[in-house]
Formats: sequence, structure tokens, C-alpha cells
Amino acid sequence: MHLTLFHPLWCACLGGGLRVAAGALGSARAQARFVLTCGAVFAVAGAFLWASDALDTVGQRLLAPERPWVGEEAPVFGAGFWSAPLWYRLLALSGVVLIVELVAAVRRRESADVLFLFSTLLAALAVGFREYRYLYVLSSLQIVGLAVAALSAGRALANLAPASSPIARLVPTAVVALALVPLPVLEARSSRRALGSICDGLPLAESLATWVAQETPEPRAPGSTRAEYGTFGPWSIGHHLHVLGRRPVVLDPLNFDLDGRFDEAVEATWRAPVAEALMESLARRDVRYVVLTNPAEEIVGVMRRAGARPEDYAVFPGDGRVVFLPSLHEFAAFRLFMHAGSSGEFGGLQPRFFTEAAQVYTTGSAESGDQREIVVPDGQIYEVKPGVRITGRADPADRFVEVRWPLRLGERSVSEQILKIPIAADGRFELHTALPAPHRVESFAVESAYRLSTGERAAEVVVGQDEIDAGAVVEVRWTERGSSRVARAPSGAEQR
Repeated sequence: MHLTLFHPLWCACLGGGLRVAAGALGSARAQARFVLTCGAVFAVAGAFLWASDALDTVGQRLLAPERPWVGEEAPVFGAGFWSAPLWYRLLALSGVVLIVELVAAVRRRESADVLFLFSTLLAALAVGFREYRYLYVLSSLQIVGLAVAALSAGRALANLAPASSPIARLVPTAVVALALVPLPVLEARSSRRALGSICDGLPLAESLATWVAQETPEPRAPGSTRAEYGTFGPWSIGHHLHVLGRRPVVLDPLNFDLDGRFDEAVEATWRAPVAEALMESLARRDVRYVVLTNPAEEIVGVMRRAGARPEDYAVFPGDGRVVFLPSLHEFAAFRLFMHAGSSGEFGGLQPRFFTEAAQVYTTGSAESGDQREIVVPDGQIYEVKPGVRITGRADPADRFVEVRWPLRLGERSVSEQILKIPIAADGRFELHTALPAPHRVESFAVESAYRLSTGERAAEVVVGQDEIDAGAVVEVRWTERGSSRVARAPSGAEQR
């Protein structure tokens, strides 16, 4: 909890510093008492952080040149001023008016209170736009700054009209209205979440944490203090999973010292190029549940440490879309998320939960003409399982075995998933999967068994939870196409 207190203490110190600076600029009485009070507060806060080792931890993290970069540390205008949402641009422009007002107040030798007001509002803009995590805290103060700037601008325009004119009395109100109206209008017209909107993201974090709390077993045996498994999720919701989900996590940005284990976990998991490397990273940390919420943000953050540019992985055309470039498909966690576990690559991860809320992402390159839109659930939860290996023999001349199954995500329509499993030179093929079929839970359903076909032969394979938990090997029994007989997994399937 010591690290949790760092940011409020830091903000209090910043506010006190601004107040002292405002007193020095103004013509008010000497601020000696206030300076001494602030000094005492700073000393107590610093001593508390130092005694708890939090100050050393925070300092090392902030000063370390190779520290992990996470999505919430991105600047609001990192992709360019005109690529940011219109509402943020409007807030930023209000800063110009506040700067003019601050300079005018200094020249008029206004009181320290007036100078403190404008200094604080400008600091809220400067610090808030520096990183998204600061914007989450300071956005309300930025809106106050916009209202103050609009009122000041309105008064300045009113002074240009004759004092007796009714227009002069209406101008300030009109300017304030024009400045604030875009907020509800843009919110109503938006079809997707604004980038960096923490309030819109809270229901997602809550739904994921609620599922984890209600649907996962107790991590500790009775009388034991050591957890038998952990949960891996994005840095941004690690605290939600820990506190609301009441489960141990690998990454929690608030309650754990961010030592070398944090760096290692972030690097090994998000940069894993193949499923085997991803599963190895999870196994080393005793992870049983994996929670995903658009890992592209985490991956790009990690790759910045290697000198990569964010625009090498994603671009923002300016029409509200996020376009994921082909380079992101080099990372296993990204492929897992984008295919919602249906790519056939992650046979050791069983899909357990998908949120009803989803986003439409654009993938591919415009230059190569392969861009397409994909609907992806915002939140996804997987459980590490041995999985079933569906294997058999087929004619190598047919090259591959086609596997189909109907998948329904939430209340959306059924979509048919199709995989092509290559046939080896000796005629063997294998599909490793941890998805039962048929299977139905609250958030998704597999409507029927797996349907396999190759050449003139076909088969249906039913996979149950028991086979997945046991790591069974199921041999496919072919029938001729058009036959009504269903080939099911034998009850005495070979165990791994």
C-alpha cells in the first residue's frame, strides 16, 4: 500500500509548490507561514516514503533507462495533435487562453489566489496530457480549466461590443456553451471508446474481475499461505484482478515492488513469438488463468524498449479506427486475442469467458490490399489445460484435413470456424485443442462436434471436458462423405 500512496502525496506536493510559486509572483503578503507548512508536509511525506522503501523503489523505476514502458504511460498526443480525439484537442487549445490570462494576471499583480488558480489549471493540462495515467486523474480539473478559459474568452469578446449592447451580456454564456456542448455530442455520436477513457474501461475490468472471483477455485489450500496458482493479465488491470477478483496476480502496478521479476514476466510473455514460448513463460510463473484486453498496447510498450516505434505496429488514420499492421502478428499473445483462441495454435489454453462488449479492429496493410475488419471481444479469459490431441491418418496427397466447428460469441450470430491441419508425409495429422465440442457456457457456445473432412472422407469428433483435463489422445475414425454415422471420441481414449 505504500506505493499506492505515492501519487496522491506527489500531487499534494505539486499543488503546494504551485501555491508557493503563486505567492512569490503576486503582490500578497509574505507567504512565510504557508511555505513552512508546505515544507513540513513535504518532509513528512518524504520521510514516510523513505522509511517504507517506496521512495527508493519509485526513484529507481522512474530513473531506470531500460524500465518497462506500459500503455498508460503514452502521451495523449503521441500520435500527433490531429490524430487525438477532438475533445482532447479542444481541451489543449483552452490552455492558450489560460496562459494569456496568467500573464495578464501577473502584469496586473493579482492576488496569489488568482495566480494559483491559473497555474493549477495549466499544470493539470500539462501533466494530464503528458501520460494517460495522469489524464485519468486530472481530466475533471481540465474541464474546469476549459470552462474558465471559455468564460475569460467570452468576457474578452464582450468587451469589444458596446457596454449597453445585449450582445455583450450574451457573449460569455454563448462561448462557454460552444466550448462545452461538444462533450455530450461527441459522446453520443461515438461508436467506440475514446482512446484513453478510463471511465469507459471500468465496466470491462469489473466484468473480468467478477468472473475471476466467482468462477475460479480458491488459490490456497486450507491452512496454507502459499497460492497454488496465479493469474496473468495486462498491467493496467492487474490491481483490479488482485483486489476485486481476489486472486494472486503476476502483475499488480500498486501493491508490489516492481523488481526484476516484473521485467522478466513482461518481456517473456508479451514478446513470445510462438505458443510454446508463451506457455513456457506462463508455466514458469505458475499461471493458471490468462486475462487479455487488447495485448497490442502492452506489446508495443515492450517493443519501445528495443527501439521500435509505435507506428511500426499500429497506425491511426484519423477516422477513429486503429489499424494493426502485420508486424503485430509476430507475437503469440496478439494472435491469441485477435482469433479469440480459435486459431488452432493454442491447444494448451481453454477459452473460459468472453465479454459481450467487442471492438471492430482493422488489420493488414493498405499497401498490400489485405486490410479487413475483425470483431473481437474486448475481454477474454483462458485457463491453462493439457488439452486433447485429435490425431489420425489421411492420404498425404490431400495435403490437409479441414476442421470446422460453429462458434457463437455472446448474443451474436453463429460463425463457422475453419482450420486446415497439414498432413505429414507419413499420413499422420494432429490437432491440439482445449475447446470442448459441443460446449455451452454463458458467454459463448460451440454448437456441435468438430467436423473433419479430407478427400472423400469425413468424421465428427465429440470432445468433452474430461478428455481435455486428462490430456487424452483421440484417434479419428473416418467415414465416407454423406454417411450418417458419427465418429465419436472413444470412451477409453489413450491418456498422455
